[in-house]
Amino acid sequence: MSADTPLKSPPDGGAYDAPSGGVLGSIALQVVGNESGQASLFMNLDDNNPNPPGSTTVIFTGSGTSTANIAPSALGDGFHGEGATCVPLDCVNPNCPVMIDITNYTFTNDTPLAASALHARFDQAVTPRLVQNAPGCPAPVMSGDNAAGKVDVDWGTPCADSGETAVIEITSSPKAGLTCSNWSLLGLSPFKNCDGSGP
Repeated sequence: MSADTPLKSPPDGGAYDAPSGGVLGSIALQVVGNESGQASLFMNLDDNNPNPPGSTTVIFTGSGTSTANIAPSALGDGFHGEGATCVPLDCVNPNCPVMIDITNYTFTNDTPLAASALHARFDQAVTPRLVQNAPGCPAPVMSGDNAAGKVDVDWGTPCADSGETAVIEITSSPKAGLTCSNWSLLGLSPFKNCDGSGP
């Protein structure tokens, strides 16, 4: 219900007095699932720069409607962190320069042998999280130089049979590209490594 200013007496239809402005609408957001340790999740009310559609208000006039764009200084942003420090991004000065991408990558052991480790390489810094373990495998040790895009998943035992898969969630900014991946067996790679070495 829109505001009536000055307020009628008695008010009609639930209208309210708003001499200095009123709430036109609100949005309730819900974070679904366990996002513990992830980078700040955020909702940005955009201003159409550089990408549309932006945020506008539609004003009802005596002859129809008028649309007004809303400046960044009049827009708010929401941030959320679970088990991690919530770091608000500056979406006003300048507009949000960074977009965080979260993508699941599926890796299938396409070798004829059971593997004990998986190695993936990306083209930029990443934050990995195992979201689907290989069937029958224990919880792995996640290692590697993540800042250099290197992700290593080590189960310590040859449990990832040929044809089985593992899924790794990769958080990056912007979206990281997978450059290569390979499987290994107890520290040895019976097949070619990402760098081309191996038999």
